[in-house]
Amino acid sequence: MKIRAVIVLCFLSLGLNAQVSLLPIQEYKAGDSIHQSAILISAPWCKWCTKMKSHTLEDNRLKDLPRKWVVYQFDYELQEPILFGTQLFEPQSDGPHDLAKALCGRENIEVPYFIILNDSNEVVFEHNGYLNAKELESVLRSKK
Repeated sequence: MKIRAVIVLCFLSLGLNAQVSLLPIQEYKAGDSIHQSAILISAPWCKWCTKMKSHTLEDNRLKDLPRKWVVYQFDYELQEPILFGTQLFEPQSDGPHDLAKALCGRENIEVPYFIILNDSNEVVFEHNGYLNAKELESVLRSKK
């Protein structure tokens, strides 16, 4: 009984105050009126991508945002097709995924790459490079 209570409390404390959730790109849904959507394009070998996920996105300053955000994590070397909106994007054996190229609007992509989308899947903000928590908080607060 005590173990079950501890597990429930831990689960609730993880998500109760979180204003930024990190989900895989495969769970992306356009037009979510409850959450604002962003995409973090990254790679497993990228130390700045790892730091952004483990430090920036977990920082306490992001818990007080006026709106809930979902950041979709996208490994640009992912080797599976992704349905994004109504279009199917294919992986590439020797470079970035076709979806990463479409989102960034270029062939060569440096990571981390942070994108904010509107409800129509249009890019309304993009940043190439690491963002610390203070910088990301400022960006997220400025987007309505």
